[in-house]
Amino acid sequence: MSILNFEFTDKIIPDAFHGTSAKAAEEILRTQTFVESDDKSFLGKGVYFYEASKKSAIDWAENKHGIDITVIQAKIQLGSCFDLHNAEHEMAFTHLKSQLEYMGKGRDMTDAFVINYMVEKICTQIETVRCSIPKGFRKGYHNPLVKNGVIPRKNEIYICVREQKNILELQEAKGGIS
Repeated sequence: MSILNFEFTDKIIPDAFHGTSAKAAEEILRTQTFVESDDKSFLGKGVYFYEASKKSAIDWAENKHGIDITVIQAKIQLGSCFDLHNAEHEMAFTHLKSQLEYMGKGRDMTDAFVINYMVEKICTQIETVRCSIPKGFRKGYHNPLVKNGVIPRKNEIYICVREQKNILELQEAKGGIS
């Protein structure tokens, strides 16, 4: 039984952006599927998007792949979302991290480890993870999400989609930088 209630939400994010190489984008758009990140990425295993920020997706893709990039725009249904904007979810994260550290999982335990543990062992119905991260955080996956007991609530909003059925539509992003 879950320690949290993750009710399904009909909330749709119409402007989620994923930056990648042009070659990978071609395959993603052809097959309508993504290769998931490994379980060490900072919000755990899944496919990562920036909510409402094509510019952030461009910056990330250029940093990773150079100039031959494409940004994909997706419509995402959050579904059963572990949303770190929710105070109850934030408290559950910080409590679980403390408990795992107490159990001897190590001082250098990553936030990804905590989220993956929660999804795989406690709240298996979670389909997406959502969190705000200060711009520039993405340069290191091992920085903690919680700083001085608070999860930052500004700059970039990340969505990690753990269940690809929650990606409702895909298209190449058009227009200028948002």
